[in-house]
Amino acid sequence: MVSRWTDFLTTDGEKEYRNRDEEFLDDGISSRSELTIVWEKGWQTLIDTLTGLSEKDLLKKIYIRGEGHLVIEAIER
Repeated sequence: MVSRWTDFLTTDGEKEYRNRDEEFLDDGISSRSELTIVWEKGWQTLIDTLTGLSEKDLLKKIYIRGEGHLVIEAIER
């Protein structure tokens, strides 16, 4: 979620630093508290992004994996 919602209006969700395959490997999180920190960072990134959007932003075009979407469509996706 952090990748998708960071710089949501200006960059594709497929950030250069992102490695999708590695996201499904054991990342060494060994406790519930570590998992909670990662979980909360993702949700906070989403909430901050949505809070920062204006009504006018909803009709802007952004790209996800190279495919154009209106912001409102991207949110629903």
